[in-house]
Amino acid sequence: RLSALDCLRVLDSTSKDAQNSHYCLSMVLLGPLAAQRNEIIRGLNAVGVGTSIYYPQPVPRMSYYQGLYPYDAAAFPVATQISDASIALPVGPHLGLDDMEYVAAQVAATLRNYL
Repeated sequence: RLSALDCLRVLDSTSKDAQNSHYCLSMVLLGPLAAQRNEIIRGLNAVGVGTSIYYPQPVPRMSYYQGLYPYDAAAFPVATQISDASIALPVGPHLGLDDMEYVAAQVAATLRNYL
């Protein structure tokens, strides 16, 4: 359901040599939605959809690594986008099909409020 929304992309492995464990389901907000991530998180939480931010900073922006290596923001655009615009959604065996449908519907409804 989420992959049908053109205002986000779902992080998943596309390599034929890799398989996603589905430990985490992260969506990356695209375009102007990225700047509204915190508001979107609050909206999802308000309707009972738990969220997380797994990577609040890409490694090159962490002060420890900046002291060791030169940082050029242009050299890490994907890491920066994932860090700044992703939201992790609930996954796991505790979710039934109805729960998954609810999460997808609430994501779509919440994002419509910000488009």
